[in-house]
Amino acid sequence: MLAPVIVARSVTMVVFCIATLVTWKAIVNSPVDYKRAMTSGALDVWGGTTFMLAAQRGQLVTISVIAALYPAITVLLARIFLKERLERHQVVGLFGAGLAIVLLTSS
Repeated sequence: MLAPVIVARSVTMVVFCIATLVTWKAIVNSPVDYKRAMTSGALDVWGGTTFMLAAQRGQLVTISVIAALYPAITVLLARIFLKERLERHQVVGLFGAGLAIVLLTSS
């Protein structure tokens, strides 16, 4: 059922990765950070592909809950790369989300 979508996303990821490798040295001195943009695009394609594979093979309820927590990853990345401070309620929310994933996957 999801095979055409999975194949399309997988082919897109392969083409994107090849294009990235071919142009990697040419974009090194560019004022725009193409490396991060390309890496972000590749990770997006990879994330969509793995989500579809997981939805096809696993319990959609569990996968949906985990996928809905993508803002938590954004908060963690902001903390790591931008050195943003986390408020107490954000830390509590992150721990609560992590605990919810553990409880959900273990049931």
